[in-house]
Amino acid sequence: MNKDFKAVLWDFDGVIVDSERLWLEAAPRFYEEQVGERICGKAQEKFVGGSLRNAWQILSADYGLKSTFEKFEEDCVGFAVSEMYPHVNLIPGVIDMIEHFREMGVKQAIG
Repeated sequence: MNKDFKAVLWDFDGVIVDSERLWLEAAPRFYEEQVGERICGKAQEKFVGGSLRNAWQILSADYGLKSTFEKFEEDCVGFAVSEMYPHVNLIPGVIDMIEHFREMGVKQAIG
């Protein structure tokens, strides 16, 4: 392992915790709450790997979502906290890697 780097920026969803699986299972409910209709899996593929703002823009354009981005973001965070994060697990080995970098003196942050 290259020991010349000074910091690690961790992504949270899908890297530290297994929330990607939970989001794929729960997202249809959230989107349905937002636009008032079920969104098929094929349409949801447009959101994968994108930002929350990207999802809001697509839902606004394709489904007539009327809420502001700020309200959409607030609703999404509330949904994640109540419906998903109580069921989330750490990715195997992540604690060992965090400890390893700490012992090396590498600064770490979650992005």
